[in-house]
Parts: sequence; structure tokens; C-alpha cells
Amino acid sequence: MLNPRIKWSSRKFGNLFDVILHLFFSDTFLFKEIPVDVDQLLVTWDGKLVSCLPTGTRGNYLCKVSSPPGVHRVSVEVIYGGRRIVKTENVPLIDFDISLSLDKNSLLVKLLGYSDPDTISVKLNGTPLTPSRIGPGEYRVDITERGVAEVEVCISGICKRSIINVEPHLSLSDWDPSVWVGRNLYGYQVMEFLGEGGFSYVMKASSPGGVVALKIPKLTQSPASGLTRNVINVLDDLFKEQSALLELSDSPYLVKLVGVHLDRDSVRRALTEPRYYLEYPPMIVMEFMAGGSVSRLVKDDVQFYSDNWKTAVFMIISRISSGLLKIHEKGYVHCDVKPSNILLDREPPPTAGELYERMKRREVNPKLADLGSAVKIGGVPPGVTLEYSSLEQVTSTRYGGVNPRDDVYSLGATIYYLLTKRYLNSPMIPFMEKALGGGGLDNSVYALRDYSTLEAVGLDSKIVRFIKDMTSENRDKRPSSLEVFNFFTSLVN
Repeated sequence: MLNPRIKWSSRKFGNLFDVILHLFFSDTFLFKEIPVDVDQLLVTWDGKLVSCLPTGTRGNYLCKVSSPPGVHRVSVEVIYGGRRIVKTENVPLIDFDISLSLDKNSLLVKLLGYSDPDTISVKLNGTPLTPSRIGPGEYRVDITERGVAEVEVCISGICKRSIINVEPHLSLSDWDPSVWVGRNLYGYQVMEFLGEGGFSYVMKASSPGGVVALKIPKLTQSPASGLTRNVINVLDDLFKEQSALLELSDSPYLVKLVGVHLDRDSVRRALTEPRYYLEYPPMIVMEFMAGGSVSRLVKDDVQFYSDNWKTAVFMIISRISSGLLKIHEKGYVHCDVKPSNILLDREPPPTAGELYERMKRREVNPKLADLGSAVKIGGVPPGVTLEYSSLEQVTSTRYGGVNPRDDVYSLGATIYYLLTKRYLNSPMIPFMEKALGGGGLDNSVYALRDYSTLEAVGLDSKIVRFIKDMTSENRDKRPSSLEVFNFFTSLVN
């Protein structure tokens, strides 16, 4: 039986390819393949007749054709021994190159001369990475470590490969926390970047004991977002007080602090050597809170506009004030009470009514996070979140004197936001920012706040009055965390 085979080679000249088709014919005789000449040969290229000549070697023929780039169809029709045989194949004439470049912590892959490939694979130090398509023939790959990146692209059976040496862009002023993903930090395997606040980055990590959250303090200032900190002094204080912070997380309504990895000399070195910050960052290890923060519930209209939302909020505040009470009894001030620091240990149910019932049965528990921001009463707070901080706390960032009543103010401002979707402190923020820059701050600024939105929510007047007391311009007149706990517990029991 006749066995036709088609091979080809090509070279590009200008905009066309010169193609040579190699045709081979053989027949099987006594289990051996023997080259044979055919009786008739007809070859077409995209339906057009092509001239072919024998090479002088039995069963071998050559055909020449010029053609533009693309995938073309060749058809070979032969008559041999009175039998007609037809064989067709697609011939890809593809000319492309791979361009590789680095953009901070991303590898950019661009195909030159073609749009999209059949396959594209990227490996970094032998480990496969997933490229993201950002445009026709363009891809982006996140780079989290230094090494050799290898890219292979295949189009219509033609594969090309290119390599490049890569190294993540490391700058404390423009830090990308995704560079920690995939790294092992003190025995914790970083799985993903969860988010960031003014003071720190939060990563999800695995360990032999289960999934944990890693909070890595930022080593830069963020005045534009209303935050400030003296990094070395704060981390020195954290180093001195880490045992006490571990003790603070005993409350069921405080996120459990698993451990603290901190070395003052390492932090000082990281400030001048960003790679050291990458490999040995100061780090607080906490229990992982699968339900996320309550701030996202405010954005859920099904939750927020439910008749049961207020009751759910009161339950949250009752539990969080219990955690605050523990902190204050130990002689500390939390310094950063806000909705994004109130986390749920399990995924919340879809409605506020169900959330309230599950919290009541302790199946879902709100907990106060970020104990790493806590300082001794009278000390200097590591920073402020202007939307929720008292004026006194802003002043204490320069002169010290932070007080548990500042946490109570922040909790009151948190209630205001959870019930109204608005910030009580909004009109005061420009004055607070000036104070952080070195200006003065007068208590008369408190008069700029507007409680009318809270009054329009439909709360009992005694609840409105109590929230106003929590955010009183007179620090001494604010209730204690114990009084806050007793008040809101009475509303939900």
C-alpha cells in the first residue's frame, strides 16, 4: 500500500515565504518499505496548482511555492498502480518573536508578528507561573522572587523559547506585598495577599498548625491617608511588650495573637536594605478570621437595610467592648478601633437576622484585631485613623498621653459608621491632618461634627444619647469600656 509523506521547509524574504515541499512515496513489500515512483502527481497549494519535479532519487519529489504568512492547505493527489490516493496537510508559515521586559514586579511578554498563541507557558526557576492576558499577544506574569524566567510560545506547531533574569523591584516607598506570596517566612508558607491598612500588610499563610494571618508592619509613613508613625520607636515598643500582647489575646473577642517575630537590628537593617525586609520582615502571627471585616457588611444592602441590622450592630459592639475591657484592664490602649479591625471568625450568613442569631449562639464571633497597635496607657500611639480617632489621640501622637477613653471614642465613631455609612469625623479631618503636620488642634473643632444622620436612623433617644456620650468632646465624660459593655449587652439580652 502506498505511503505518502509530506515535509516542508521555508525561509522568509520580505513579506513572503519561499517554501519547498518534500514529497516521499513508498510501498510495503514483504514487511519492508521500498521507495517508489508514482504514475501521476497533482499538487495544489490553497487550491492552486503547484509545479513539482522528481529529484532523481526514487520516490522523492520537490515542489516550490511563494506564499504570504498564515496557515495554508497543501493537497497531494497521486495515481499509483491504478489507485487514486489523496493526502492533505496544513502548512503553518508563522514568523514571530518573543519580547520580554520587566515592569517592577511583573514580567511582560509580548509576541512580535502575531496576536495570540496556541499555548504559552512561563516558568520561574522551574516552577510554572500563570500568565494573564492584558491585550492581543501581550501577557503579564507576577514575579515574587529573583531567578531565571523561561517563556515558551507555540503557534500552529511552531514553538519558540526565550529566557530572562528577573528580580523583584524592592523599594520601601513603593512596596508591593505580593512579593511575599510563595515565600516561607519563619516557617509560615505565604499563600496570598489579603489586604492592607495604614499600618501594615496582611497575608494569608499555612503552617503545621493550620491557616494563620500574618500582619507585617509597614516601614514607611503614610501621611496622605491620615496616618503617621515613628517606625523604629513603635517597633522597639512592640519588642518590649510582645509578651503582654500575647497575654492580651486571651479574650474570646480579641483576635488571638499566635506569635511575634521581631528584632530591632533586623528592622534597622531592613530600612536601608529592602531585600532584608523581604526575607526577614517584622511580623505578627494571628489566627485567621475567615469571615473578613464587618466593614464589608455595611456595603451589603441586604444586610444594611434589614430591620435586624441595628440589633446585629449592637451585638457586635457588646462583644467588642468586652474585648476592649480586657485590654484596658491590662493597662493598654488599643489605639486603632475601627470597622476594618473588627473581624468575624466564620463566614457570615446572608441576612442580619441570621447573623444576630448565630452571634447569639456564638457560632459566629466578632473579634477585635490589630493588637500590635496597642500601647501602655499614657504612651504614644503608633498612629491614628482619622475617620475614627479622637482629637486627643491625634495630639498624643506627638506628646503622649493616650487614654482608654480614646478607644471608646473610636468605638462610638465605629457605631456611627455602621449605622449610617458615614464618618462622624469627616468635617474635622482637615484640621487633624494639619495637626499631624505640626500644627495646633483645638477642641472647638469637635463642634463641626453633625449627628443629624444618626438621629434620622430611627434609634431610641437613649441610644443616640449614649453614642454621643461615647464621642463626647470632653474625654472625661465618655463612658468606660465596662459601661459600654453593660449598655449594649442590655440591648441584646
